[in-house]
Parts: sequence; C-alpha cells; structure tokens
Amino acid sequence: MKNIWNKIFILCVLLISSFAEMGSGASNPPIDISAASGVNIFDSENRLEAYDQVSISRSEATIYGDKATVFYEKKNDKRQPTQLRVTGKVISVSPQATIYSNQAQYNVATEQLSFLGRQIKLFGLSANIKAHKNLDYYPQKKKAVARGSVEMVDIKSPQKLYGDELTFYFRDAGNEGGKPTKKKSPVQSGAASDSSEMAHSIDYVEAHGHVKVVLPAKIATGDHASFKSGENVIEMWGNVLVTDDNKQLRGAYAIVYKNEGQSKVYAEIPAHKAPKGQPKKQQKNKRVKIVLLPQ
Repeated sequence: MKNIWNKIFILCVLLISSFAEMGSGASNPPIDISAASGVNIFDSENRLEAYDQVSISRSEATIYGDKATVFYEKKNDKRQPTQLRVTGKVISVSPQATIYSNQAQYNVATEQLSFLGRQIKLFGLSANIKAHKNLDYYPQKKKAVARGSVEMVDIKSPQKLYGDELTFYFRDAGNEGGKPTKKKSPVQSGAASDSSEMAHSIDYVEAHGHVKVVLPAKIATGDHASFKSGENVIEMWGNVLVTDDNKQLRGAYAIVYKNEGQSKVYAEIPAHKAPKGQPKKQQKNKRVKIVLLPQ
C-alpha cells in the first residue's frame, strides 16, 4: 500500500511540474493543484482527479471546491492541461472578485472561466452580481456574461439592474476599459469615470431581456439597457416604461438620468441602438405616451 501511495505522489509531482514547465513564461503562468484527501492519476485517460478541500491556483486567482478534474494532453513526455473542472462548494478568489457557484470550468487555451449553478454570486470591486444559470468570464476580452434572472447591485450608487442576460466590460490598468471608446453613445455625457478607480472594475454594462432598472426616485423597464460606469446616463430601448414620481412614460427609447428627477422618452429607437436590418418603416408613426397618476 505504501508503494502505491508513493507512486501516486510521484505522478502528482510530475504532473504539477509539467504544468509549471509549460507555464514558465510570463504569459502562461503555471497551475498549482492541491487536495486534502488525495489525487488519482488516470494517465491512460489523460485525466487527474483531486478530492476534498481542493485548490487550483494560477497567477493571482485560486478556485476552491470539493472535487477537481484536470484533463490534459501528452506532448514530448509532458502533460499539458487543456481543461479543469471543479465541483461542490466552489469559491473563486481573485483581486477582481469573489465568486460562489456549484461548478467551475476553465479552458486553459482560451482562458475562459465558466461558473454554473442555481445561484451564482459575484462580489466585485464596483458591483455585486447574482445569476441563476451561468457566468462566463473572458479575460482576454475583458468581458463577462451572466445569464438567468441576473441581478446587479451597484456598490458606488443606489442602483439595481435586472435582466435575462447582462454583459460586463472591465476596465484595465492604463486602458479606458474593455469597451472601445469609439463605441460610446453620443448621449453618454456626464461625469467622467474616476481615474483612481481600481483596475479591472466594471466599465460598461449591457442588459437584454426583461430589463428593469431601479433607482431611488424611479423605476424603468424595457427590452434592453446600457450604461457606462461613473456616468449619469442609462440608455434603454424596446418597450420602455419609466415610472417617475406620479407619472408613467412609454416609448421606444429613453435616456434615464440616475441622479436627476428627469427622464427623456422618444418614439423611435436611434440608429446606434436599432436592431440590425430593421426596416425604417417599423419606426414610423410611433408615439410617446404619458400617464399622470394623481396622488
């Protein structure tokens, strides 16, 4: 029995060493794996399983869970990981966010990190996010997509955002953010983002499907919404309804101001927000409606 455990330990060391050699470059950091109860190597199947209090670390991020499975390829007598899967009570910790889920999957080649579960919770630098289907993070694109009754609570302002799918673009050090500057909407004026804000915080948000924005003095719903972090403007389009004080405004497109009592609602969706290929005639003869609610 002792010889068997020694063999497993040696295989584990060799595997982790091959990870480190593969990732010795600055752009490809090593993967460090540890487990409390043991590691099984299925070398004929190019697979490793680690059990109990598992931790997988790479660069500044660490994923914890009950069980981890690592799939790898053999090249030149070295094992090169291709995919990692962590299950159980999964916790991902990094300088950007702490994420809780039931399962995490990591694609080594694309660096895509996916979280799955009935309730995924992300506690970040500028917002807290909940999702009930999955959350995919694309570090190379500085983008994350959350799906399934998503809720976003802004930490820096009293604002909540709900939708079927929310896409987040992150600010990086020395960059204005993941969303290219040239794609800014012409109506996105207002206070500029704080230049001292920590790197990797949320820079730009898009919401789609059953969108709801909750502010202290108003509630707005629609099919889509977008806004830039630190600015005073939220754009909404598609079946927009803004309830503000004692009135309701209905239209195709709205500019909602976070810190002011006013909202602007329009009968047509502007060109920069209109769905691609939509005929212009569908935009004609639409009207803005207002309903006053006596108190």
